[in-house]
Amino acid sequence: MALPIALQLYTVRDLLQQDFDGVIQRIAEIGYLGVEAAGVYGRSAVDAARLFRSLGLTVTSAHMPLPVGDKRQQVIDTMGELGTTNLICAWMPEDRFSSEESIKQVCEELNAGARAAQEAGLSFAYHNHWWEPARLDGRIVLDIMQDYLDPSVKFEID
Repeated sequence: MALPIALQLYTVRDLLQQDFDGVIQRIAEIGYLGVEAAGVYGRSAVDAARLFRSLGLTVTSAHMPLPVGDKRQQVIDTMGELGTTNLICAWMPEDRFSSEESIKQVCEELNAGARAAQEAGLSFAYHNHWWEPARLDGRIVLDIMQDYLDPSVKFEID
């Protein structure tokens, strides 16, 4: 099944903090068929998902913490409550991309997140920022990442 064109809710995060229901309703009225969750702004994931469904919005993906350690089950449960199987790691700090060794460590963490996601029946992607397409020692950081990432890790390119 092809996913619909979706609005990344992080884009309207400030508005969502003021009027979550109204902003989500307006997104549906504009004609979007999907949303990418990036928090639920004081709602439970169940309540947010109920609102999305009532407006005909599919949750195509969700920005979530890595599903590892103490957060593992909570992240997996939230994905289920939102009704999506596409987990996106939204961010790793820029300073973690300062050397090939530090990039390798980031990739090891992303690989662990991907394994946990796959074990739960989820797909896993990493969302880039301005520092990953930059060059480090003559190479593009995204290319260095591909040297260390499991092939199952996808990229959500901004």
